[in-house]
Amino acid sequence: MSKTNLKIEYILKASNNIEFDNIDTYISRKIFEHYNKIPTYTLENILTILNISKLKFKTYLNQLGYKNYTAFKDEVIFERIVRLKQIRDRYESFEKNKIIQIMSQLRYHLINMDEIDKICKQINEHERFIAYGSPTLLNLLFDFQVDMKIFDKTVLLSSVNNEKILVPKNNDLIGLFTATGRLLGCCDAKFQEVVLDTKNTKILFSKSQINSEYIDFSFSMDTDNDYYEMHYVFLFLFDLIKTRYYELYIKE
Repeated sequence: MSKTNLKIEYILKASNNIEFDNIDTYISRKIFEHYNKIPTYTLENILTILNISKLKFKTYLNQLGYKNYTAFKDEVIFERIVRLKQIRDRYESFEKNKIIQIMSQLRYHLINMDEIDKICKQINEHERFIAYGSPTLLNLLFDFQVDMKIFDKTVLLSSVNNEKILVPKNNDLIGLFTATGRLLGCCDAKFQEVVLDTKNTKILFSKSQINSEYIDFSFSMDTDNDYYEMHYVFLFLFDLIKTRYYELYIKE
């Protein structure tokens, strides 16, 4: 593991290692979920949450560059203060209308801000937002995950492969990310049972409009078959969502 300046970014990179089962991925995912509460946790608290030995946790912290949990906790406290200020400063000057204009040039139709507000409302009302789907699309959510965590909202990525599927809790919002809709039509029995058949609210993000009995809301990238064009719209979309989320639920 390599050391980075922002520990939340390192921790998130490790927790997003969704196709592999290892102790670093497990610890990182748990720490990421509890990141904003780390300042209030004792060493005993975090060991209970992680359900690992003190030695294993010490090894993990050493790889991050810390001698002990206190040093790690102190930096988390400092980093969160700095990051939140950066986010506030950036979003205060964020030109939302410019993003909407750019997206409109790449889409067939104008962005409906009511749809963006509806997505924000669902994210706010649910405990976590779990994204299932194509790794190519999910990997574009990194900055969105970091900023939403600072807003005290956990966004997790999940593999769609059998034993590596994250099982959603009752109050989790499910995001289904698929360009063509194949995730809905060609999924295996495990994904069907664990994700699609649940009563959780589900939002579908796809290249074009797709109707399905499994979803409650859908958002189309509304582009043609151009691979990169769809990805640009996707990136702009989640910049727009987190900016609008900030305006609605975070801004004082």
